Amino acid sequence: MRLMNSKSTGKTKNDGARTGRASALRWFRLVVFGSVLSLILFAGVMAYQLSQSTLHLSLVRDRIETALQARLPPGHTIKVDTASLAYRRDRGLVIEAENVAVGLPAEGSISASRISTAAAVGALFGGSLDLRKITISGLQIVPPAAPVPLKSFSRAEIIRRNARRVASAVAAADDALRGAGFEEVLLFQTAIKARGALENLAVPEALLSFSEARWSPLSDNRSKMAVRGFAAGEVWTASVERARLDDGADTVRLALSDLPPNVFWPPLNQPGRLPRYVAPGYASVRLVVNPQGDLAQLRARLVCCRWRRTGLRS
Repeated sequence: MRLMNSKSTGKTKNDGARTGRASALRWFRLVVFGSVLSLILFAGVMAYQLSQSTLHLSLVRDRIETALQARLPPGHTIKVDTASLAYRRDRGLVIEAENVAVGLPAEGSISASRISTAAAVGALFGGSLDLRKITISGLQIVPPAAPVPLKSFSRAEIIRRNARRVASAVAAADDALRGAGFEEVLLFQTAIKARGALENLAVPEALLSFSEARWSPLSDNRSKMAVRGFAAGEVWTASVERARLDDGADTVRLALSDLPPNVFWPPLNQPGRLPRYVAPGYASVRLVVNPQGDLAQLRARLVCCRWRRTGLRS
């Protein structure tokens, strides 16, 4: 009788242990399920909020400021005022840096109202940001002033010296973009101040403000930037191509299309002046800078054809 009671007691204890373990397992499953569900709901709410607005975080600002600083040439510094995180249906998770200022080692300045790039969540909080493709809006560039010459030069020599500075600046910018690892740079609403070599070459201000541009490397030694702008109510386009030759020389080609004539000579289309010339013009420039940094070749061509005069009576 006692043996049967002991067996019954042992069986009851075993059943109670099993019941306790099963209950604990159910609670564990509920906790895990609840945690996962909470994470899913949190992620859903965050994704909805990011798709409807932006989320400003100091962590985002520090991350993108560090990533941009690492891609700048030596002697350059960058300051990001604010940064935000947003979700865009066409780009995914996007980091946007606002009111960005770049400090240059020499006189001059570069600023942008916004720089944005797509990013992965893991890179945002753990790894490094992948800034291969960026979009820059509201870019303002103030080139350094041209050095004061120690002696007077002829007009032809002034053109050659400033053309060399422009070609060298294009090559340096291209090298900086390549060195930073960029694969594509989109620009919107860019303005360059007519200063230094640009001022000395009398580059029209209408060509220094453009609505959009796209830079990308075409090969290991060739890059191209396509530009689109407005002047005198007309759309003009341009391309700037830089190539490194086998002997180390740099070639810069500039091609402009659909230019209103008054871009180069404003009196042509003054109000009330008849006839008014509205035919588009075309310009091309080829600059070659040798490995020693001297201008080896300068070719320019300006074509204004198919003049169409308006306002004349037959």
